[in-house]
Amino acid sequence: FFFSSRRRHTRYWRDWSSDVCSSDLLAKRAGKSADRDADTSEGERIRLEELHSYAILDTPPEARFDELARLAALVCKTPIAAISLLDEHRQWFKATVGLPMEADIPVAFCKHAIAQSGVYQIENTETHSLCVANPLVAGDPLIRFYASVLLATPKGRSIGMLMVGDHVSRRLTEEQQDALAMIDRKSTRLNSSHANI
Repeated sequence: FFFSSRRRHTRYWRDWSSDVCSSDLLAKRAGKSADRDADTSEGERIRLEELHSYAILDTPPEARFDELARLAALVCKTPIAAISLLDEHRQWFKATVGLPMEADIPVAFCKHAIAQSGVYQIENTETHSLCVANPLVAGDPLIRFYASVLLATPKGRSIGMLMVGDHVSRRLTEEQQDALAMIDRKSTRLNSSHANI
């Protein structure tokens, strides 16, 4: 009886300590998740403050930006191109080729791309999990290919993208990716000029 009781107590202790450890682990994970959420929220607040400091949203079209969007479309041989800025509620285009002047955030490709680095490409939107139900894929303008590079401020905050798109699935060549990155750097400098006006 003594040994049986001892075994039961040992099992209960093991089960209880396992539950406590599991609870502690879950609590730690929840705490880390909350910290990440807080960091993300703070980072987004700072990003938006920097975006608004440029005072470029809802400004009229400007030839210098329009030329860069057209150049991106020509270099990448795409019917769609845009200089896109993301605020809290929408994706707004400072310059665009083959697209309307803004889109709601839920349907914006750039809301996914803004967390990426380098040239971000979706070769076939019809098979991509983030895009398959997107109305810009299912309906006009029937986007099948998307590529973009970040518009980053001197402080490293991503305020938007230079993007190109096509009605057929494809991939940019290495030369086109390099050219898109160079056009993007020029666009970023033009955006910076708005902050100094």
